[in-house]
Parts: sequence; structure tokens; C-alpha cells
Amino acid sequence: MARARFDPAMKLSQFTTEQRRGISVLAITALAIALFFFYSARGEAVPQVVPSQSTSSQSAAAPAIMIYVDVTGKVKSPGVYQLPDGSRVIDAIEMAGGLKRGFNASHINMARRLVDGEQVAIRTEKFEAITPPSGRKGLFTGKVSINSGTKSHFDSLPGIGPVLAQRIIDHRSKNGPFQKIEDIQNVSGIGSSIFAQISSRLTL
Repeated sequence: MARARFDPAMKLSQFTTEQRRGISVLAITALAIALFFFYSARGEAVPQVVPSQSTSSQSAAAPAIMIYVDVTGKVKSPGVYQLPDGSRVIDAIEMAGGLKRGFNASHINMARRLVDGEQVAIRTEKFEAITPPSGRKGLFTGKVSINSGTKSHFDSLPGIGPVLAQRIIDHRSKNGPFQKIEDIQNVSGIGSSIFAQISSRLTL
């Protein structure tokens, strides 16, 4: 039996029952496919980037701690400089432009760790030959570095004899460099009264 040909110009009533059934099936199928793609597009999950724990920790990490140090004396550009916490004396000197030409800094502890608010005074050691009442000659009269001074340097301070001078050196060797001038009072035998006499002669 010959199959009926489909003519787009034909009215629905002119189709045979078999043709109308086929058209209905095609329409339902097309509608189902359209609805499927429509809801699939609406319900498609949008991937979200969840920050890793390490990334979150880095973003929430506190900024690096900075300290302020006053650099004075025999440097090219004295002034107050900001450095990262943990910096050393040599870092402060470099920030200040370096040492002046011809300055001998062998008496300065370049590796000492800096503390916030301190002053790094780069000065020259000076020895003057004088004859004090005690009869001692060649007594040191300049500033004494509590972190690099010798026994004779400390012995030159008022109220500090050979015994206390040795105690200062022993304390420094055992506990490390002094962080501030006032820390010298931690040495046994050096109280506030002696510190008041020698503080103007002390430097780090």
C-alpha cells in the first residue's frame, strides 16, 4: 500500500489518523527536548572557587613588624629609619648611607640585633693620656659600649672597679648582648645610684 505524502499546506483535518498521530508524537518529543534543555541550563551548577586554607591564612596574615631606629654619628645620612624587626646594626648603618670614609668601626658589634626605638650612635673611641688621683695612666674617657667594651673601659667609669668591670663582661658573655643601656643594672653590684653616675658615659 502506498504511503500518504505529507503536504505542509494541508489542513489538520485533511491528515489521516496515522499522520495526525505521527505529528502529535513529534510535537510532544520536540516539546520534551526543549523543556529538558531549558531546565538543564537553568539548573546548571556554577563552579565556585573555595579559597584553600593556606590562601586564607596568607590573606589574613598580619603585615611584617617594623621598628624605628635613630642612627647618629659617623654615618653619611644620620636620621630615623624604619627597618624590619630582626634587623642588625649593619642594616641600620646601610640604611643611613654607610660609614663615613676613613672611619674605623672595628669596635662596633655589627651583628647586634636592633630593638624598636633605640639609637645607634656610631662614634669614635678616644683614649686620652691623663693622670687621675689614683695614679692610673691612659684612662679611657670616651663613651663605653656595654656590648663591646673591655675590662679597662668599664674600669674607667666612676664607681666601677676591676671587680664590677669583670662582672659586666661575664654577664654579657653568659646572657648575650644588652638590649638597652638600662640593662646593665642587671649585673650584680650595679644599682640605680651607680647607674646614675655612669649612664652618660654608656652606649650600646
